[in-house]
Amino acid sequence: MTKLLQSSNLWKPSRRMSDWSEIVKIAVRPRYSLVIWCFCALILLVPLPSFLCLGDFRRQYAPYLGVIFLLSFAVWLVEISIFVSERIIFPLFEKRKRNRVLKDYLSTLNPSEKYLLARALSKNQQTISHDVFSEEAASLVSKGLLVKVPSEVTHSFAPFTVPPFAWKHLVKQKTAFIAEANQANPRSLQLTVDSL
Repeated sequence: MTKLLQSSNLWKPSRRMSDWSEIVKIAVRPRYSLVIWCFCALILLVPLPSFLCLGDFRRQYAPYLGVIFLLSFAVWLVEISIFVSERIIFPLFEKRKRNRVLKDYLSTLNPSEKYLLARALSKNQQTISHDVFSEEAASLVSKGLLVKVPSEVTHSFAPFTVPPFAWKHLVKQKTAFIAEANQANPRSLQLTVDSL
C-alpha cells in the first residue's frame, strides 16, 4: 500500500514541502501579509453579525488566528521597511556618497583636467570631442568624471561625455569652475561662461 502511494503523484514528500514553501513565499509578500492581517483583525476584533454564523469559527480558531494576526503584521512591517530602505534610504545614501566623492575628485583636479571639464561647461555641451590618448582624458575617465562614448572613430579624437550626476554639480558651479580653470591655465585659450 505504501509503495502504491509513493508511486502515485499524490504522495511525494518533496512535492508537499515545495507546496508549503510556495504558500509561505506568497504569504510573505507585503500585499498578501497585509490581507491576512486584515482578515484576522476582522475575524478577531470586529463584532460579527449572527447571520454569518462565524461565532463558532471565532471561538474555535481564535488562538491560531491571534498568532497568525501577529506574525502577518510583523512580516508586513519587515517587508515594508525593506521596501522603503531599498527604494528611498539606500539611494539617498548612495547619492550623498557619490556627491562627496565627486567633490573630493573635483578638488584634486590638475589644471589640464579642469580645463577639459571647463571647456565642456563653457560650450554648454555635456559631450565633447577630445584626444583619446591624452592624460587628462584618461584620468577623468578613471575618476568617473568623463565617459568615453562608444564610436567607430579611427583617428585619435573621440567623443567623451560628462555623467549626469557630475554635470549637474558642475552646472551649479559653472562660473566659479570656469574662472578656476582659467586661473590654472593662464597660457591656454581663456574660456567664458557664455561662449558657444
